[in-house]
Amino acid sequence: IEDPARSLLGRAQESWLFGELAESKRAGVTWQVLGQQVMFAHTAPAGAPATNTDTWDGYRPARDRVLDFLQQQDIRNAVILTGDIHSSWAFDVPRDPWRGYDARSGRGAVAVEFATPAVSSPSSMGAPDQAIETMRQRMNELPHLRWVEGLHRGYMVLDVRADRIQNDWYFVPTVSERSAQETFAKGFVS
Repeated sequence: IEDPARSLLGRAQESWLFGELAESKRAGVTWQVLGQQVMFAHTAPAGAPATNTDTWDGYRPARDRVLDFLQQQDIRNAVILTGDIHSSWAFDVPRDPWRGYDARSGRGAVAVEFATPAVSSPSSMGAPDQAIETMRQRMNELPHLRWVEGLHRGYMVLDVRADRIQNDWYFVPTVSERSAQETFAKGFVS
């Protein structure tokens, strides 16, 4: 996991990503939005081994290279969109959530990450009582985790404007029958 040669993207794709980010900065693009499929933020508690190596926690040096690049290029408006986790998450993404990051102000964050739940797949957190305990535990262990919800299915809407990005989560009451019902769950502005 700590081997610098490991890469989630591969050398060519990582190089392409850095080139596109640098070009967007040169072009004066306000927001750098990265869509990808696995959790980017640190999800293992401080000092603990990765609990899910099928995320960027399993490729820590590669994640560090992305964060280092964002900092070196002074890219301050990076937003990471994540799927495939079957639950809802909102993170600040600092280089190290336990050193040099202030959870109250968000100072030290390099990016933000929003993860969308699934509409039709069950929660990745298990049964409701297990999910509630997992959410409570994650909120206590991860200072950069702003919100997590693993009981409901739904989707998120990203509203991009020149001066801000707002991400809103909506939950649906059931996936077993057709319905136009939905409930606003949470929103974050960056």
